[in-house]
Amino acid sequence: MADYETEPGERDSKATLFLGEDPVRQSPGMICCPLGMWIVSPRAIEPDTLISATLQGRDNTGATSTVSCRGVVAECREEGGHSRFRICVIFTDLDPQKRRVLHSLSLCHHTLCSYCANF
Repeated sequence: MADYETEPGERDSKATLFLGEDPVRQSPGMICCPLGMWIVSPRAIEPDTLISATLQGRDNTGATSTVSCRGVVAECREEGGHSRFRICVIFTDLDPQKRRVLHSLSLCHHTLCSYCANF
């Protein structure tokens, strides 16, 4: 399975991002917060595409949490010329419960965007 594994000492646990059914390995630069996410994908996804994503990881209590959501691709650009694409996704369907779980996971994995980190 293609887990996002952290560098030693960088984060305490690992998270797995699924786009549809496919696990997608993420770099330490991944940003995921209640507003959306910046991710890396081995394939391009056209802007304005509606996608499903699931993030699994351990929260700050050590319990495994899963958040499934949908979002729209706002931007997709090739990164480093190695068939890697940096993709910006804006979430479209997060209810208050999903927002709380995603915020908790984002805090635990240090993936909050600079906007959410200030609130």
